[in-house]
Amino acid sequence: MSFLEHLEELRRRLIVCLVAIAGGTAVSFFFSDRLMEWLLRLAQYVPDLAFQALEVPEKFVASMRLALTAGIALAFPVLVYQAWRFLSPGLYQNERRYVRIGLPLVTFFFLAGVAFSYFVALPAALRFLLVEDTPLSELARGDGDAEGAGDSLGEAGEEPFHDASQSPLGLLQRGKQVLALAGG
Repeated sequence: MSFLEHLEELRRRLIVCLVAIAGGTAVSFFFSDRLMEWLLRLAQYVPDLAFQALEVPEKFVASMRLALTAGIALAFPVLVYQAWRFLSPGLYQNERRYVRIGLPLVTFFFLAGVAFSYFVALPAALRFLLVEDTPLSELARGDGDAEGAGDSLGEAGEEPFHDASQSPLGLLQRGKQVLALAGG
């Protein structure tokens, strides 16, 4: 396959991914009120807490952000499949075996991290951080934090698997871990 053929295949697979995300977001937007109710159940851990929209488009923007997050979650199987179909021809047989074993484990650990976030970390954080003297304007700026915490703790749940899977592939060696941070 030539370089341009690889780029064309990548382009086609990215378009499929974007269509899947758009479709998942559209479906999720239809259920955004139910999703918002589910997310706001966390408020039960803080007595006398009421939510209100302080700016005109705030409820719509929050619904769109929630729909996009849920849409990406719904499209995730398509995204993984497209990534697998693009990358698998370039992998050796033993590397393919590691990926086939690892994908279900990564999914499990991600879901476990998200569940930990929703059922343990966020209720404790809300009880600790939302005290009576917190100004309402400061609370309004915190929209989307629950989504970010779910993603972050989901990724943290995957970290032991990442380390364990990189070692046999030669990507992680004892005493020589590569630091890959933005800007550093």
